[in-house]
Amino acid sequence: MTKAKIGLLILGWYMPMIVNAQALERFQPKGAGAGEHLRTYASVLDLCAHPRGVYACTEREGCFLLPTHQDDVAIPVVSPRSRRDRFGPILQLAQVPHVVINGYQVQSLVQPEQGRRPLLPSQVVEHINVVAYEVLPDGRLAIASARDGVFLFTADAEGSYRGIPQRISTVNRHLPSNKVNCLYQDRDGILWIGTEGGLAAFWQDSVYNLAQAPPLPTKLSMWQRLLGRHTKANPIYRGPVSAITQWGGSLLFTSHDALYKITRKLEPLTQVHRYANPPEYGFSTPVHDLQVSWGGKVWIATNHLIRYDIANESWRILSTSGERHSEAIPVNCLLEDKLRAYIWVGTAGRGLQRLPLQDGLNN
Repeated sequence: MTKAKIGLLILGWYMPMIVNAQALERFQPKGAGAGEHLRTYASVLDLCAHPRGVYACTEREGCFLLPTHQDDVAIPVVSPRSRRDRFGPILQLAQVPHVVINGYQVQSLVQPEQGRRPLLPSQVVEHINVVAYEVLPDGRLAIASARDGVFLFTADAEGSYRGIPQRISTVNRHLPSNKVNCLYQDRDGILWIGTEGGLAAFWQDSVYNLAQAPPLPTKLSMWQRLLGRHTKANPIYRGPVSAITQWGGSLLFTSHDALYKITRKLEPLTQVHRYANPPEYGFSTPVHDLQVSWGGKVWIATNHLIRYDIANESWRILSTSGERHSEAIPVNCLLEDKLRAYIWVGTAGRGLQRLPLQDGLNN
């Protein structure tokens, strides 16, 4: 078979995937200037739902509010002071959304007139390659590092985190790897830590390393010995974890090439379920965000927006809007807006886009 025929066969297999891919629509706010950055070439890094509406945070242009009862309107909330300013992610401090600025400052999105205040010493950001922030129920701040594990800071009287942190790392096998990819806190306050070597959980000052085999009972019965139960148990999951989200009593997470599910209860946690393999072109880059909407539809932010239907065990690619039809635009973040029935999609370099939720569920 010639190379040309092989190429045609591959193209014939791949093209239906692209043709059937559903395109998202760009967010087109009304009025000149106010929301222009969200519809042009901005990189939207984070999205946050609030009673006032949806807050959208861009990397360089600041943050905007999409009011709840006004369609196609974007109001600037926090703006850059200089070209050096970098925004994101959005952090909940005292249940109020704040944007992290330059890695070590924060500003309230609800009361931006209060101005910026310090979150961390600037030296922390200079020496730690921060990939994620999460505030724990007791007020401590968890910071994930791309190479040094997780650091826990305690707030001072002014609400900043400038003391000496506690470090969680591979020391004493607390973490599967010091290369942390993501943090996720579920509704019970359990902090899930996704690393390059596996998954870990932090709960009530205890660390559970799920990449390590569960401990064996100290005493084995005769039947356990006969059945070979004294042999070393396998770890629950060992491999990269790039994004995490909650689905009822379960936890979903992605590796570089698959979607998994485990129970959120730590005590009976003994196994992991792997869903059907996604298309080869699906996880071509690390997963940046993971969301679940009504009906068990899993939304995966990677080089495309990918949807997995748990009930039907089907994968679907939903292409973002680029300059060319076949252009792949990476997706940074996702948010389900139940009030307006949209899936908001923050892209890397193509502003804010959206998909009507009903279309995304039915098609």
